This record gives sequence, structure tokens and C-alpha cells, in this order.
Amino acid sequence: MEARGRVLLKIMGIIMIVGGALSIIMSIILIAAVAVLSGYPGTGGLIVGIIITILAGIAELIAGIICTKNSGKPENATKCMVWAIIVIVLQLVGFIITLIGAGTFARMNGASISSGGSTVVSIIFGLAVPVLAIVGAVLNKKSAGGDVSFAGIASDMAAEVKNMDDDVVGLAKEAKDTAVDVAGDVKEFADKAVDKAGDVVDDVKDKAADVAGDVKEFAENAKDKAADVVDDVKDKFDGQN
Repeated sequence: MEARGRVLLKIMGIIMIVGGALSIIMSIILIAAVAVLSGYPGTGGLIVGIIITILAGIAELIAGIICTKNSGKPENATKCMVWAIIVIVLQLVGFIITLIGAGTFARMNGASISSGGSTVVSIIFGLAVPVLAIVGAVLNKKSAGGDVSFAGIASDMAAEVKNMDDDVVGLAKEAKDTAVDVAGDVKEFADKAVDKAGDVVDDVKDKAADVAGDVKEFAENAKDKAADVVDDVKDKFDGQN
């Protein structure tokens, strides 16, 4: 059974993973920036909008992972659609509240905020990715012979929503297992580094001991030669006398 929307769904999933991570990072930076303005009136709406944007970024990250993992599994197409729609809703809500909050802040503080075409382009692009993911999921569902009518998709999505917590728990477990594996790898690397450091220290100590022995031998030879030179000079002076 060929998943007709596999490529589209996987590409959109990867984009959502990257976009979600960037969105979370940028939103955290924005919260720090708004915190600096906390002394000014009207920052509450901005903070609420940014928090919802962070939630949208988290949802986008999860949706990206789910879409990528299930891009070749038509039976899980509804799961991908549900998460893509959640991303769309949270992005729209976050954008609207942030826009209202920015307008309120500007009005209360006598500032002017210009929302240029770049903002519109960014929100359109942000919504286009999950919409295309939905298209890919619908193609997958159709290739599996599923009901792609509005009523059929709505019914499947309603059933899928009940299992959303399982998806989150599953991803959390995978993240935990990955973290444990990474921790094990780091510990193994650290142990090897300690062993190598110990070997290097031992080599340095051995070389230092060799150098010290050479220096001592050189010093003794120099002492003997100096003594011979002194004796020769003394003999010459004695002969002259």
C-alpha cells in the first residue's frame, strides 16, 4: 500500500520540527525582552500572547515528530491531521492575542508599532506548513481507502483526540530513553577521557623522570669536567711557580 502523501508529510514534518524549536527559542527571548518593559502598562497582553506562542511551538515540535514518524503509515494519517490542526489554532490565537497586546501597549504608552508585510508573510508561511501537512495526511488516508469526507475525517479526529495524551506520553518516554542513552554515552566518553588523561599524566611523569635523570647526569658530567678544568688550571699555575 503506497502512502501517496508520504513525501509531502515528511517534508512538512521536518519543517515543523525546526520551526517549532526556533519558535520556542524566539518566544523565550521575547518574554525576556517584555520582562524588561514590565514597568510599563499594557504588557499583560503581550506576555499572554507570547506564552500561547510558546505552546504553539511545543505543539508544532510534537506535530513535526509525529508527522515525520508516521509519514509512511496511512493508518496514522488522522493522528497527523489532529496535531497539525492544533498547531494552526494555537498559532492563530497566539498571533491575534500578541497583535492585540502590542496595540494596547502602544496605545497606553504613546508608541507606534508598525506591523509590516513581513509579519503577514511569516504568519502565512507558519500556517501553510501545517496546512500542507494536513493535505499530505489526507492523501495518505485516501491511499489507504479511508473515508476522506468531512464527516468521516471529523469522526476519526474526534476518536483520535481521546488518544492524544498517549502520543505525548509516548514521545516523553522516547525522549527519556534517548536522554538515558545519551547520558550513558557521555559517561562512557568521560570514563575514556579520564583513562586517556591518566595515561597522558603517566607518560608525562615518565618523560619528566627521564629528563630529570638526563639533567642530573649532565650536571654530574659538567661538575666532573669543571673539576678537571680546575685541576688543569691549578697544575698550570703550580708549574709556573
